[in-house]
Amino acid sequence: MTNLFVAALVISALMGSLLVPRRRIGWVYVSILPFCNQYLGTALGTVNVYPSDLVAVVVLGVLLIRGWPFRHFRFSWPDILIVLIPVCFGLSVAVNGAPPGQALQSWVRWTSWWVLPYFIARLSIRTFRDWMDLRRPMLYLGVFLSIFAVYEALSGKNLFYFIGVVGAGEPGRKFGLYRAHVC
Repeated sequence: MTNLFVAALVISALMGSLLVPRRRIGWVYVSILPFCNQYLGTALGTVNVYPSDLVAVVVLGVLLIRGWPFRHFRFSWPDILIVLIPVCFGLSVAVNGAPPGQALQSWVRWTSWWVLPYFIARLSIRTFRDWMDLRRPMLYLGVFLSIFAVYEALSGKNLFYFIGVVGAGEPGRKFGLYRAHVC
């Protein structure tokens, strides 16, 4: 069931990215991301792969294919720094005596959490109007997710547990509430 759900997320990201106008590809990423729960991850050798990683790769790939060449895009210092941060983090883990698999895992995690979403935003939001268009879906998803986060914090039951995608986990507690892992 979990693999089927992850496959549906990736196919939805692919189809959505191909069908919407190029300036709204960010909507696809923002809309699918809340369903990419951390409980849905799987190990691929020494690297843990999460649905958010797969969705980000698919959306960025479609964005690159549909928008090449990018007339309005030029690399800047923040672009270079955002790419160097995961590289430095992976190297620091490797230099401190960790096994190569752990260094690779650190690099992949930081790249998928920071670099891929940054470039999705950087390539899909080119004007102030593009940013204004993205505000509304982000607001709706924030309200939608906050409802589930509050419910999970109070009850300890995750949304994905109810729809049968993941089994019941033991969430951490702090200040008498459960730690919410909505996405």
